[in-house]
Amino acid sequence: MGDYLMSIIGAALISGVITAVLPDNGGGGAVKKYVGFIASLCVLCITVAPAMNAIDTLADFFDGGLDGWIEKSEADYKTDYYAYLTSYGRENAEEGIRELICREFSIDLENCHVSAEVSEENGELRLDRIKVILSGEAILENPYKMEGYLSELFGCECSVGG
Repeated sequence: MGDYLMSIIGAALISGVITAVLPDNGGGGAVKKYVGFIASLCVLCITVAPAMNAIDTLADFFDGGLDGWIEKSEADYKTDYYAYLTSYGRENAEEGIRELICREFSIDLENCHVSAEVSEENGELRLDRIKVILSGEAILENPYKMEGYLSELFGCECSVGG
């Protein structure tokens, strides 16, 4: 902003000095009038330059028109919304499956960790894969029995490890 103001002040001072040096009488008076006019146009151009930058920025913003911008915004919103729902649904599914496993197989919550892969289909979340990691004394549980139970219950691929 300071550079911009210095440009305006500098142009005004230079144009003022030039017009002050020119003679007022004789044929020089007409020249002084034209030089003053050109100097005024230069100062005006320097003053209006930021407005032209703003117009260029607005033109870039509305590239493709307002309709294109709205469509892009809607598409971005839908993508972000589905990503949020999928993430939220995955976290809730993991916690619910973890509690179910711990209750069904008598395992402490701190010894069971669940990771789930989910996807969205027709507006509904679907479990694609469940991965269970056991620790502590829960490692002694039969992983095949747990995999079969989860696969039958949720109808997706399951893996249990420790």
